[in-house]
Amino acid sequence: MKNKIFHKGFYLDTLLRIKGFSIFVFVFSLVVSAINAFVTLTEYLSYMESGGRVEMKILSLFDIVGNVTTVATIFVPVLIFIAFSHLYKRNESDFFETVPVNREAMAISGTLSVFTVFLSTVIGSVLVYLLITIPCIGKLYVIDPVNFFLELLAVIIAAMFGSAISLVGISVTGVISAGILVAASLALIPRLVMNAFLSILADWNPMLVEGKIIPLFNNSTNVYYALLMGKFLAQETPWNYVYTAVISIILFVIALILFKKRGSEAISHKYEKHVQRHFIAILLAMLPMIYAIVPFFNFADDGFLGIVLGALTIVVFVIFERFGISKGEKNRGGIFAFIALLITVAGLTLGLNSANTYFASYTPTPDEIEYVSIASTDGSDDFLGGIFDDFNYLDYQNYVEKRAENIELRDKEVIKIVSKALKEKGGEEDSDKRAVTVKIKSGGSVHYRTVYLSTDDYYCIDTVLASNEEYNDIWQNVGEGARYPYTYYGGVYIYYDMLDGVLETMEAEIGEYGVERYRASVYTDAPVCEISYSVYIKGKEYSVSAPVFEYMTKTVEKVEKARKTIAENEIADFIAKLDAVESGEMNANIYISYFGENSSCYLDLYPDESMNFEEFSDGLKAIVASDAYEYSDMINITFYSEDMWGTDYYYTFSVSESLTEEEIKEFLIRYGAVVYE
Repeated sequence: MKNKIFHKGFYLDTLLRIKGFSIFVFVFSLVVSAINAFVTLTEYLSYMESGGRVEMKILSLFDIVGNVTTVATIFVPVLIFIAFSHLYKRNESDFFETVPVNREAMAISGTLSVFTVFLSTVIGSVLVYLLITIPCIGKLYVIDPVNFFLELLAVIIAAMFGSAISLVGISVTGVISAGILVAASLALIPRLVMNAFLSILADWNPMLVEGKIIPLFNNSTNVYYALLMGKFLAQETPWNYVYTAVISIILFVIALILFKKRGSEAISHKYEKHVQRHFIAILLAMLPMIYAIVPFFNFADDGFLGIVLGALTIVVFVIFERFGISKGEKNRGGIFAFIALLITVAGLTLGLNSANTYFASYTPTPDEIEYVSIASTDGSDDFLGGIFDDFNYLDYQNYVEKRAENIELRDKEVIKIVSKALKEKGGEEDSDKRAVTVKIKSGGSVHYRTVYLSTDDYYCIDTVLASNEEYNDIWQNVGEGARYPYTYYGGVYIYYDMLDGVLETMEAEIGEYGVERYRASVYTDAPVCEISYSVYIKGKEYSVSAPVFEYMTKTVEKVEKARKTIAENEIADFIAKLDAVESGEMNANIYISYFGENSSCYLDLYPDESMNFEEFSDGLKAIVASDAYEYSDMINITFYSEDMWGTDYYYTFSVSESLTEEEIKEFLIRYGAVVYE
C-alpha cells in the first residue's frame, strides 16, 4: 500500500476535511451564475417586451461562471492549504505518519480531491446558467465550442499552477502563516521582478514595444497571471498553455520531493531547512532590489533613491531571515545567503545592462532586413494596470490594422526608411514625427520596435501598403469572421435577422467603387450609418463597426428597407398600445418629449375620465411618422405601466411632415406640456 500513487481513502478523507469551504465555494459560484442568468434573462425579456430587439451574444465561460477566475486562481490554492492543514497540527501529523499511505500518494490524492471540488463547481455553475436561460432566451446567444474548451482548459491549468505553488509552500514550512507567505512570494515576486525588468528596459529604450521585449517575461505567457489580470486570450498561442502546464508540472514535482522529505517534526518550525528560508528571504528582497539598481546608473540625480531602496532591500532580507527562525534557533548560513543576495543583485544588474546593450544595438542595415510589417499592439501588459485594460471595441481602421499586421513588406524603400529610423533612435512623437510599431525580420529572427517617422516617410510606407493586394483584400472583406450584424439607422435599431446579406452587399460595392475610395472615405467622410458585428481575434470577442457611405446605394437601400419594415412595425405596435390604454386594457402613464428645430416640450400625461382620450389618441397618431428622421424633428413616447410587474414601452419616431412645429407644440400644450425654448 505504501507504493500507491493514489489512495482512495485519503482522497475521500480530504473531501470531508475541505467540505466546509468547498460548500461555500460551490454554493457561492452557483449563486453568482444564477444571479448572472436572472439579470441577463430579466434584461433581455424586459427589453423585448418593450418592443426592443436584443443583439445576438457569443457567450464565454467567463460570462457564464462570473467568478471562475477567482475560483481557479485564489479559491483552489486556499483549498489546497485547507486540505493539508493537518500537517501543521502535531497530533494529526503524527497520525498520518503512521497510516499506510506514502507522501506522494497523500499529495496526489489530496490535490485530486480539491480538483474534484473545482471541476464540480465549474460544471455545476455552467449548468445552472444554461438551465435558467435556455428555455426563454436560448436562441439569443451561442457558445463557441472551441473557445469554450480553451477557456476551460486555461482555468484548469491555472488551478494546477496555483495548487503546485501552494504545495511547495506547505512542504517547506511548519507554520501555516509562513507557508502562505512562501506560496504568495513564489506566485507574485518572480512575476513582479520580471515586470520591473521589462519596465526598466522600456524606460531606457523607448523604441522597445511593450509585450514584445522578452516574451517569456510577459504576464500573458503564463495563463495563471493572464487570467488573474484579465488579459487572457484563449487563442493567442498554444505555447502559453504548454508553458504554464510544464511549469506547473515542474513545481508539482518539486513539491512532491519536498513533501516526501517533510517530517512530522517540522511542526512549529517556521522552516524545516535553512536553504528554503534563505531562498525565500532572497526572493522577497528582490523586489526593492531591482528598483534599487536603476538609480545607480544615474547616481548624480537619483543616487539617494538608490541608497534608500538598497537599504530597504537589506532590511527586508534581515527581517525575513529573523522571521523564519524559531525561538532559540541559530541562523546558519545567513551570511552566505546575504552574499548570494549580493551576487543576485550583481547578476540582475549585469543582465539589465547586457539586455539594454543588446536591444539598443539592434540597427540592421537594409541588406540585413528580410521584410517589415506594420504591427498592432494590444495595450498594457503591466501586472496591475492590465486588470483595468479591457478594450473590446474596434473602429474599422483599427480592425484592419489588427488583421494586416502579418503582411510582409519587402519594398526596398520601406526597408531603408525603417533601417534609418532604427539608427536615429527616436524616442518621442511630435508634430513632425509619427510613432509606428513595426515587426522586422532579420537574421532569422523577428524583432518589434516603435520607430518615429516623418510625414513623408509614413506616407511612403502607407502608399506601399495600399498597393498590396492582401491589404486591399482585408479592407474589402468586411464580413470575414463577422457574426450577427446590426446597426442604428433612422432612429431604429436594426438587428441581424433583418440584415441578411448586408455585409456581402458592402463587400461587392467596395469592390465595385474601389477599395481606395472606401479607405479614403473611412478617414475623411461622415458615414450614413455603421454596420456593427462581433468577431473573434485570438479568442477574444471584439465589436467592430464598418461604415456605410452615401455612394454605396445598394447597401443603403438594404438598410433603409429594413428600417422601414421595423419602423412600420413599431408604429403598429405603438398604435396598439395607445388603443389598449384607450380601451382600458392597459393602465399606463404616458411621457412624451418632442424636439423641434427651435424648441422642445415635455408632457407627463396621467389619463383620467375627465379627458377625451380618443381625441388625444387620434392627434398623437397623426403626429408620428416613420419615413424621415432628424434629431431636431423627433418625438419620444414612453408608456409607464401602473400595473404591478407591468412592462414599460419606449418608442422613438420622426414627426409627420404635414404638421408644423407650432402645430405639434400647440397640440401637446393643450394637454399640459412644458415648453423649453
